[in-house]
Amino acid sequence: MFLQVLDKMKLLFIETDDIRVLNKISLLFSSFSIHSSVPLVISKITSGNYNKNGGTLLYALKGLRIADFREELMDVWKGDISYEMQEMLRIININPPLDVTTE
Repeated sequence: MFLQVLDKMKLLFIETDDIRVLNKISLLFSSFSIHSSVPLVISKITSGNYNKNGGTLLYALKGLRIADFREELMDVWKGDISYEMQEMLRIININPPLDVTTE
């Protein structure tokens, strides 16, 4: 039963663009340590659609296995991201590359 609910949450996460729904589902992924959700969350973050309000998506990655996606997360610094996202990247230990200036 839990796996069915998890699969439905993943599908909803993929299909929706509502940041409120994405935030709630990503925090559930984080709370239950659903490591298979990491590519889904990172794909939303790197899409560029949430550069101003994706801090919670980044925070949800804390504690999940993101080692294989460090390069993709480093690229987020190159976009015009909010201060909140900059801080969340630092919290998950993704510091800006040397060629990127932050405000």
